[in-house]
Amino acid sequence: MKSICVYLFLWISLPSFAGVKCLPVKVSEATELHWVSGAPGGRSGTKFSIKLLIKTSDKVEFVNVWLGSQNVPFNLELFSQETQQPIKEGDSVLLTYNQISNEADTDFQQKRAPMEYKGAALIECLINGKAQYLIVKSFRKLEDSRSE
Repeated sequence: MKSICVYLFLWISLPSFAGVKCLPVKVSEATELHWVSGAPGGRSGTKFSIKLLIKTSDKVEFVNVWLGSQNVPFNLELFSQETQQPIKEGDSVLLTYNQISNEADTDFQQKRAPMEYKGAALIECLINGKAQYLIVKSFRKLEDSRSE
């Protein structure tokens, strides 16, 4: 009888002890590519790309991206033939930011990260209007696009 009570208690209370919440958006790949313009006196920079998998039918909207402590403007690309299609479950999306060396994003309003985090980037997204945060642990460096 005691063992049945113990098993029953564990079965009922284990989900609350676990405290693990599976986020409905998953980082599937994060890369950085250093590039150099081919024109004499041209610019150089680094392109950051974060590929995400949508695992929910809820409405998903991407709001902010921080690289380290810097809030950066980003582009959202949807892997679809339709240009204005809303994001839906099973989709893959790409968040990109092209950081040009020695240039600041002066037209972009900076915002502090809402929390301290350990990783290379922080993504703020809204799931049905509620803020959720994803941490990108690191970026995989791609081979430089310099021609030698």
